[in-house]
Amino acid sequence: MNYLIVGSGVAALSGAAAIRKIDKAGPITLLTAETDPFYYKPRLPEILCNGVSAEQITVYKEKWYRANAIEVTYGDPVTSFDPKKKSVLTASQKTYPFDKLLLACGASASRLTIPGNSLKNVFTLRTLQDARAIAAAAMAGGQITIIGGGILALEAGYNLSKIGCKITVVEILSRLLPRQLDVPGAALLQRYLEEKGFTFFIGTQTARINGSGAVKSVSLKSGETIESATVLISAGIIPNVTLAQKAQLLVQRRICVNAAMQTSAPDVFAAGDCVEINGKTEELWQPALKQGAVAGANMAGGNQTYLSAEVHAASTTVADMQLVSAGNIDADNKSTVFVHETKTSYRKLVFTNGKAAGLILLGDIANSAELLACINKGVPGAVLSGDVIDPAYGEWNVLNA
Repeated sequence: MNYLIVGSGVAALSGAAAIRKIDKAGPITLLTAETDPFYYKPRLPEILCNGVSAEQITVYKEKWYRANAIEVTYGDPVTSFDPKKKSVLTASQKTYPFDKLLLACGASASRLTIPGNSLKNVFTLRTLQDARAIAAAAMAGGQITIIGGGILALEAGYNLSKIGCKITVVEILSRLLPRQLDVPGAALLQRYLEEKGFTFFIGTQTARINGSGAVKSVSLKSGETIESATVLISAGIIPNVTLAQKAQLLVQRRICVNAAMQTSAPDVFAAGDCVEINGKTEELWQPALKQGAVAGANMAGGNQTYLSAEVHAASTTVADMQLVSAGNIDADNKSTVFVHETKTSYRKLVFTNGKAAGLILLGDIANSAELLACINKGVPGAVLSGDVIDPAYGEWNVLNA
């Protein structure tokens, strides 16, 4: 059996590892536009201030690929594939045959449709190459405007501030981290970052990026102009579905797969940020890891299914503030909640239909595993006290009931 994998991220590598666990001899080839071995993308912002090296965030070194007899072709992206002829074509006009194909194409950073988005020193951050380019531009210091107020944007800004850059963040919505934080949590984080020198324009939109050749300033629809030597656009991702569309696979917002991670074409599987299952998408590391493993196992003759019922947490650090966010964060204040607040932390457990359904832990993530277990078990609020959200709480017998 000859296996081809398009991509080299977490879904691709977990797929390759799952194949090799079952099929010890079948050729496995990864084809990728990347120029570096598989690395941990959530740590890319640390590259910006030389906080870590590329080697330090590399997950699998070259010896791992050799030990598992996995071939990787770097810097030669796939441009098309034929599911009937079972062949893949790359940018260098090389053709690769396959018996089983895994599309782990991931997603690309959105550059938004705003005037000036192609000027010099306007960046997105999705790859190591992006991080290196931003770091090189930021060495001169000066004002950096970040368009977007998500996790990646704020982490990038924080790391750039460590090398003397002045950071301004423009967020179109009414609060920072709108997918992970409610209003009180976002307000705490914003105050914390303002104390570190950040400037924020919240609830306003970028009108245009100004400059002749290179960026000089950013104009907002609210009327302000921000002098800027560098601009980072961090405004979400666009799933890479073009290959699947060209091959006439079933694609809606993303590549449609079933619970076995099979696409609409026989012997073609897909996993990670480029897929949806019953219209549902999950843009987190853990789901991509599990999806890739299921796809790889099934490509090698297994019979696994991906269960997306489990609530996965976004667990990260934003400017040295630890954050865990999962499930229903009750941003609209419609649910029963338990809350514990201090000047430096915000903790919230949300209940839907009487059962634990979501949480926010910012600044203090004590008991995060236990609280997440309450959500995945659907523990009734009736058996929990308000003290459960206190970081000092320690009575977890309810999880054994």
